This record gives sequence, C-alpha cells and structure tokens, in this order.
Amino acid sequence: MKFKILLILFIFVFVPLIAQNNWVEQNSGITTTLYSVHFADSLHGCAVGALGEILTTEDGGENWQLQDSNTSSTLWGNFMLNQDICWAVGAGGTIMKSVDGGQNWTHQTSGTNLTLEYVYFQDENVGWVTGMSETVLKTTNGGLSWNSLNSGSAYTFYSAHIFEENHLMACGSYGTLKESIDGGYNWNSLSPGTTENLYSITFVDNYTGYIAGHGATLLKTESGGQFWNSYTIPSSISLRSITFPDAMNGYAVGNGGKVLETVDGGNYWNIYTLDFNGQLWDVHFPDSNHGWLVGGGGYIYHKNVGYAVNLEPEDPVFSNYNIYPNPLNNNSRKLHISFNLKKPSQIQISIHNIKGVLISTVIEKDMESGKHTVKHDINNLVNGIYFVRVYLNGVNHKVKKLVKLE
Repeated sequence: MKFKILLILFIFVFVPLIAQNNWVEQNSGITTTLYSVHFADSLHGCAVGALGEILTTEDGGENWQLQDSNTSSTLWGNFMLNQDICWAVGAGGTIMKSVDGGQNWTHQTSGTNLTLEYVYFQDENVGWVTGMSETVLKTTNGGLSWNSLNSGSAYTFYSAHIFEENHLMACGSYGTLKESIDGGYNWNSLSPGTTENLYSITFVDNYTGYIAGHGATLLKTESGGQFWNSYTIPSSISLRSITFPDAMNGYAVGNGGKVLETVDGGNYWNIYTLDFNGQLWDVHFPDSNHGWLVGGGGYIYHKNVGYAVNLEPEDPVFSNYNIYPNPLNNNSRKLHISFNLKKPSQIQISIHNIKGVLISTVIEKDMESGKHTVKHDINNLVNGIYFVRVYLNGVNHKVKKLVKLE
C-alpha cells in the first residue's frame, strides 16, 4: 500500500448556510476597503485599509473613529499590542506607530520601499514585519530602527507566525513556506504541497497550525509544519485570513462574503454567507468570545460568541496513542508504541525524519479491536528529531514528535 507523506486530502465536511451565525455589521463610517483588523482586548481595536485609512474603537466597535494617518499609502497590516501602542504597515515600505491608541501616528524608517504586508510585536520592543520580495524586518527597540534580515528568495511573505523570538514561520506567494530557528536570519523551505498563494498562517501550539490561501486552499499541520494536510473545500472559495483563538474554535474568511467556522479543531467546518457578499480580507479574535472581520466597502462585522465549553471530540476508532521512552537516548533499545482500536482497522505506523523522509516502517497490517503495544528497534536512529506517523485505513491520522538524544 502506498501512502502519501507530505499531503493527505481530507474530506471537508461543511454545511453552506445563508444565516450570518451571529455576525453583526458595525458602522465604520467609510466605504474604502479595509484590509486588516486587530484588537488588543474586547474593547480596543484598530482597522486599516486603502488610501491610508485608519479606524479605531474603544468600545468594541460600537463606535469607530476615523483617524488622520498622515499617509495615503495603502495599509495592509496592523498590530495592537495594548490599548495604547499599535503599528500599521503598507505600501512603499510604510511603517507607522501610535502610542495613544491610534489617534496620532509617527512614521518609522523601514529602509525599504517595498510593500509590507504583516506586522507582529511580542512586547513593546521586539517586533517583525514581512512583505514583498520576502522582506523580513526586525526591531528590538520598538521600531526606532529596523534591521533587514535575509530570507533568500524573491516571493512575497504575506503572513507569519512567531512561536518565540528565534522561531518563525512565514508563508507567501506561489506556495512559499519557510521556517527560521535563528530569529529570521536564515530560512529553510518547507513543503505545503501546493503552489497557490498562501495568505495567512496561524498556530495554536508548537505543533498544530493552519494556512489559508488562494484556490480553495485550507491546510493543517500537526507536526510543527513538517507535514501538511489539505482539506477539500468548494473551488469557488478563495481564503484570505484564518485565526484560531483557541485549539478548538477557528475562523477563516474569503471572497463572496464567505465565513468558515469550526468548533472541533478543524474536523468539521460550516460555511456562512454574510449580507455583504464581497471580499472579506481579515478576521481577528483577541479572545475566544469576541471577533471582528473586515472587507471591501469599509464593512466591519463583529461576533460575540458568549460562554461556551469546548471539549475535544473523542476519536471514534483510534485512541490512547502514546510513544515511550521519549526522548530516546543511547541506552534505549526499543521504542514502545501503544494505542487502542475500537474496531478492526488497517494500521500503518512509520518513522520519518524532520525533512519528511521515511526512515522505517514499524508496522503495516490489519489489526483487531483492543489495546495494542508495538515494540520497534531504534538502533538505526541517529540523534535528532523524528515524527511517528499513524495511518488508519490508508489515511493520515495521528503524528507524534520523537527526539533522540545522546
């Protein structure tokens, strides 16, 4: 039996609904396109867009105020660190900062005239900006100075996820996906399994992440970006932004006023169509209960999820998956892999290195229901990071990270 390692197609379970599912339109007061929205909390937010338009709110969007940005450049991204400090980036290398909640803006020197798409700050001092020609800029002094980091290619970085100061992952045009583990100075290419433009990336932890993009692209990884699974969604939908405020609840937006929502970590998705059926550009949730999305025509929508208890759905077939010892060391002779099958199934378990190359097949056979423990000789494993993958009835099902130390 042949198994696809890097890309497995999942059946995308969706229900197309006309109802807006509690998305309520807010009055922006403008008709120009808004490309990005970001909230520091449930009350303080900022939206930016075409012609340098900047809107701010201090009451969760009940009232939006148009601010003087002192620029006519299109603003593609923004980030609100707290109710006072925020940044906006855009065309012509524009980087601007506000320290009074977006009422007044100061231009910062980016050192480039290329379009900048994305901005993120981990605190008041350390931040990153990405953009055209895979531009990566970093500051350690709140933007007083920006250093250009070499990413090594000429495509656009539309979005990035910063795990910690030295670990970044960025996605972009023509299926570009790269990872840096030294703060952005050097980048390694990853394979998302597509050449479509990838517009948005987010992770809920170090292993589980999602990408949204052009051409009905919706991807998920459970291996920290080493392997990506592709959901099959209607070909008419092109996604621009995706966010997960927690591990279970996710939202993605795109063309035609389409909003995709999941409450079970991406296993099932619903598709909603807003009254506004134009292009939606960005969606953001500062917490699990409050979210905003923006789009063409100055449209802003808000969702108040309210209190909800989310329980991870129980796997109907495969459960209690564990590998031990982990980490392995030179004294380890066998890797133990335990799991429980609730009904007879075809099982393949294999070990791959960090590049996705198959190292060994642990088992491939039909197995009866019940508890199982498989032992595997690991003498051929050198020190490094591996992934133990489980295929259930021919479909990529689970993955766990395995470390071999001295």
